[in-house]
Amino acid sequence: AAAAGAEHVRDEGGVRLVELGRAFANEFPIRVVCEVLGFPDEARGDFYYWYNSMMSGLGASETHKQGLEARQHLEDYVGGIVEARRKQPTYLYDEAGNPLSKDIISKLCETKVDGDYLSTEEITSNIALVVGGGGETTRGAILNMWYLLLQHPDQFQAVCKDDSLWDAAFHETLRHSTPIGGQPRHNTFDIELHGVQIPAGSLVNMVDFSANHDDRIFEEPETFNIFRDDLYSGKLLRSGFRKEGRCSHMAFGVGPHLCPGAWISHQEAVEGSRVLLEHLKNPRINVDRMPKDIDGKKLAPIGLVSVRQLWLDADG
Repeated sequence: AAAAGAEHVRDEGGVRLVELGRAFANEFPIRVVCEVLGFPDEARGDFYYWYNSMMSGLGASETHKQGLEARQHLEDYVGGIVEARRKQPTYLYDEAGNPLSKDIISKLCETKVDGDYLSTEEITSNIALVVGGGGETTRGAILNMWYLLLQHPDQFQAVCKDDSLWDAAFHETLRHSTPIGGQPRHNTFDIELHGVQIPAGSLVNMVDFSANHDDRIFEEPETFNIFRDDLYSGKLLRSGFRKEGRCSHMAFGVGPHLCPGAWISHQEAVEGSRVLLEHLKNPRINVDRMPKDIDGKKLAPIGLVSVRQLWLDADG
């Protein structure tokens, strides 16, 4: 991804100017998803088109039709791969060329639910879901994490000295500034929350921001602090985590709606950031190129989405 984004890295008098989104974060998660799914090399170009079209076509935008067509093209293409992988599975390999495991499409082809193999339609729908959700959210998490860490130099230096702290930084970022604000859900049974009766079948908007900033759960929730002792920073569990005063954030959902790509996203953000540190010497935010707060001086807060661009200076 760094090579693909080389035009977004410039040397200005011994200082490297880097836009971290286009130089790394925008493309890196998509490459990983493409790899673990088992897409053939010759289809990579189409894969980026399908992903970008699907993401730009969300909602009632002018590109909605293009997004729907891209999803259909993706599912048609994956359908052909599925039929081939049922007969001949393919594998993921390590750097030495040794097989690690079957790729995701091959694994789905041999998966059974209630004694029956998944249908081609079920597999293609799941792949489309992974493609749609496996890029933008991780891109946002990487950029948000670096934006927040670099505004807290003591925490960034701690991560530089002890790279095991990247796990805590990732989870604290998703608690403090998740790129996904919430998910609409229909409840399947009657429920009462805080004295309010919610009948079965109601449309409920689960607001992650509110849960992640609940001061009954997290102390000083508006403060970004990778050292907080009330946030669980391990591998996320489907049932969530609440033990000895530590709780999970809600950025990936919980229960049957836990994001299936949560662990991949976690690894992409953490391992990708470790690699970035090897190539960025003394990185700092280029304040002049970044959006400002209402006073026109301080850096703008992240808000309810994610950083769109992150301009950095680094020593050459």
